[in-house]
Amino acid sequence: MQAASSGPDIIQIEFITETTEGLLQGYALKARNGRTVIGFSGIPYAKPPIGALRFQDPEPPDKWDGIRQAQIYGNVCVQLINLIPAVRNIIIGNEDCLYLTVYTPKISSSSQYPVLVYFHGGAFAFGFGEIAHGPGFFMDHDVVLVTINYRLGSLGFLSMEDELLPGNFGLKDQNIALKWVQRNINNFGGNPNKVTIMGESAGGASVYYHMISPLSQGLYHGAISQSGTAFCPWAYSAPGLARKKAIKTADILGCPTDSTVDMVECLKIKHPYDIIGVHKNFIIWQNDPLTVFTPSPDPKAKNPFLPDEIHKLFPASVPWLTGCNNLEGLLKTAGFSVFRNSEKELEKQFSKLIPQILMYSDTSSNTHEVTNKLRRFYLDDNPVSSLTLRNFTEMVGDAWFVWPMIRSLKKHKGNNYVYYNTYIGKETLQSLFSSYRNVLNGTAHGDETLYLWDYSSVIEPHKGEDLKFSELLTKLWVNFATNGTPTPSGFEFAWPIWTAEHNKYVIFSNKGISEAEPFLEDQYFFLKRSGNVACGIQDPLPPKPWNGTLTKKVSKLCLQYLHPFYTKVIGSEDCLYLTVYTPKLNTTTLFPVTIYFHGGAFAFGAGQLEHGAQYMMDHNIVLVQVEYRLGAMGFLTMEDHVMSGNMGLKDQLMALKWVRNNIAQFHGDPNKVTLMGDSAGAASLFRGVISESGVSLAPWAITEPGVARRTAIKTAKSLKCPTDNTYEMLHCLQSVEVNNILSMYQRDDFLMNCGNPLFTFLPIIDSNSSTPFLPQNPFLMESAPVPWLTGCNSIDGFVLSGYFVSLPKWINFYGIIDIAFNQLMPKFLFYNSNKHATEISNKIRKFYFGNQEITSSSLKNLTNLFSDRFFFWPMMESLKLHDGPSYVYNFAYNSNLSYQFDHTSVRVLNGSDHEDETIFLWNVTHRFNQSFDKNDLELSEHLVKLFVDFVSYGTPTPAESEFKWPQWNNHDQRFISFGSNGTIIQDQKFYPHRMLFWSSLKQKELI
Repeated sequence: MQAASSGPDIIQIEFITETTEGLLQGYALKARNGRTVIGFSGIPYAKPPIGALRFQDPEPPDKWDGIRQAQIYGNVCVQLINLIPAVRNIIIGNEDCLYLTVYTPKISSSSQYPVLVYFHGGAFAFGFGEIAHGPGFFMDHDVVLVTINYRLGSLGFLSMEDELLPGNFGLKDQNIALKWVQRNINNFGGNPNKVTIMGESAGGASVYYHMISPLSQGLYHGAISQSGTAFCPWAYSAPGLARKKAIKTADILGCPTDSTVDMVECLKIKHPYDIIGVHKNFIIWQNDPLTVFTPSPDPKAKNPFLPDEIHKLFPASVPWLTGCNNLEGLLKTAGFSVFRNSEKELEKQFSKLIPQILMYSDTSSNTHEVTNKLRRFYLDDNPVSSLTLRNFTEMVGDAWFVWPMIRSLKKHKGNNYVYYNTYIGKETLQSLFSSYRNVLNGTAHGDETLYLWDYSSVIEPHKGEDLKFSELLTKLWVNFATNGTPTPSGFEFAWPIWTAEHNKYVIFSNKGISEAEPFLEDQYFFLKRSGNVACGIQDPLPPKPWNGTLTKKVSKLCLQYLHPFYTKVIGSEDCLYLTVYTPKLNTTTLFPVTIYFHGGAFAFGAGQLEHGAQYMMDHNIVLVQVEYRLGAMGFLTMEDHVMSGNMGLKDQLMALKWVRNNIAQFHGDPNKVTLMGDSAGAASLFRGVISESGVSLAPWAITEPGVARRTAIKTAKSLKCPTDNTYEMLHCLQSVEVNNILSMYQRDDFLMNCGNPLFTFLPIIDSNSSTPFLPQNPFLMESAPVPWLTGCNSIDGFVLSGYFVSLPKWINFYGIIDIAFNQLMPKFLFYNSNKHATEISNKIRKFYFGNQEITSSSLKNLTNLFSDRFFFWPMMESLKLHDGPSYVYNFAYNSNLSYQFDHTSVRVLNGSDHEDETIFLWNVTHRFNQSFDKNDLELSEHLVKLFVDFVSYGTPTPAESEFKWPQWNNHDQRFISFGSNGTIIQDQKFYPHRMLFWSSLKQKELI
């Protein structure tokens, strides 16, 4: 069937204007307040996309002779209505549908009114611009309004991701409509230099697509996105996904799939309703997935709209107004009342359905883990039921709308105006999607449109508070189109600008409009960050004495944002505590002491809470675990005597002094102290004794001179602190709320090393300090000739390459590395400032990847590269500089307990990931929800014994040991290897071929 076309109530007065295609005769109509305005409907802005033009870019419309009657709305585009129960699965519309309507107060070209161009919503599958959106509210104001229809569903977005069927026809329809506006709007009284594009839901996402598309630049000057951006999971098809859908569509319709030419020719002769109807074959449960055919990258198109993936494209810096409603997820859950037993079915198939509903089944490699975290956070592990329906609704809203909006805001560099709508009026769109008027008390998806558009043909006219809210909302939108801000000077209140540092926005509620900051801090799983403690960036001072007995069971964690096990800021600035474990107090015996510094890239981690001491305390030693300042709190520096940095390292030094002065009271021997650490904790021990997968020569363990200072200046500027005077900067930073300092990790310009913020704040050469900790480069410093036990894990580099495995498939980071290897590797591998960077990159690529394309099958090679650069080669260089006895290990044990599983649900590489050996030294099995098996237990007991013997005797295998751990020397390079099955063998030459490669780079003074 085809929707009937009709027009608004017409006052019979002739209104004629000219377009580039010919003359139009419009009609008069009344705005809400009785004002007479002029409408022109059914204006063709492109040729009908029928016949040979199906699945083709739109073409400019044909000209006509005489006067065209523009008093009847144009056809709606072919569409399957899927979300509205009353008309579910009905197909309506016509392929000849590329029409628009213009409403104007006057048709004089001298009027120069601001222009609003509206893109309707409807999940890119249904909806119409002209017939559904009464202009009466907007036309109370001096603005020209344009509403358009564009191709939908498979007819608008089917794509084989090639030049023959590139997709995005619906977006290109919108684009050619914007070009029509530029050519013609002056003759409708509009200003072509003051065009604001506007949309809701898929229309809001369309607006953002135009903001990032090079084809649309210059065609608009402001943007409004209501409840939708391109980052919404329902608004985008990742590379590969659109092609799969196109092949399935062709197969269902009996068309060839081996040749795009043959496929398109076949599809062009199919009835449009058959093509659109294929949507039903993709539905998995109820109406899910929400969308099927959506925009996708089209780099192979002759005229690409999206030449790259959306996260690589940056929006134009035009003013942008955006926001969402507080119960957006009702778009999904309101329909539960229509489908029987929805909650029971969902609970029964939660793990299967949630990835489909939230649309991460095709983009996440850890769907099970993500699903479990979502259930835990939103439902507190409770079942889906009427009691948890609101929680579930919030989860859907956050995933579909709120978090994508925040992602988009972070990328936009223009002025941002953000709203959060909680206003509850007499009418709601909840009833459109359900069999009840109010499923939950809140503002549903699309509810704000009831106050912007005249729906009086289907709902009662607004009265009272609803009318006031409608008038205010419309005025704000028109102000934005007119002035680039919703609240120009002299307005009754000022709408603040949202920035990444200050998430200021306005809340629309039944009590009025209020300002808030930060954005919904305590509500959203994807954004949850907290913290409100003053910052102290100084060297540590000795603790004050206390009276009575101090009772402490657990040390506080130091403030940190980037912890992989948490989704929020954790810890406290009041964190400089240590924990002492001792076998007994009622003895005269003094036990050997080991002091443990945790790892975590100097950015996150904890000593006591994350490292259960039970295994170590099976033996007669005293164990000390130390907390130290992290990230900016521990390593922010101006590289001068005022703010010299290395506060975290000086915390460790203060702890060592405390141990020297006090450990005898815990029956520890102050003359037999062994320092121990893994990863960053080991790197801080440049004069240390046990270093696991980290030394001070590692490129990630120290910042090049000048870099740290620039980072500090960036930090201060972002926090509006002075940068010309370090004293003033320090004083200002000490008054700033800590969560604002930690928010630096969220900023794009702090995502150093291609998006890895772990390496932003690090140790520094602090020769300008009054008490320098690292007066010169560790390469130039002599290490104490004490016994040293050190080693690495066989796939240490997976700590970095594993993130590529966990990224959504559509990101294709391997492809990015392949294309931009010489640009990315210098940053990844810390030789960006080297004048030979390109030559180094070429040699690295040839050695590790040969002439092969870098793909997912290159994971092992990529892991080896990261292992060698960040861990193996720095260890080898450190061993050359060490004059004392050295004992070296390579840990390659395969276990079901591995940090590899933080990135993937199945083992993708054999060997031991970064810090895997710590699983067998410290009681952390609670992290994995399983216990040691027999082999794990045997290995753990053996490993702990070796380390404890080293602490006790200065060698891991004293005279009475059955097994002998050989000393390392730089000629024989003898070490021990913990094999995949747990066997321990002596070995020789540490990855010789790979280490020789790095030696050659050094010998040629390239690195």
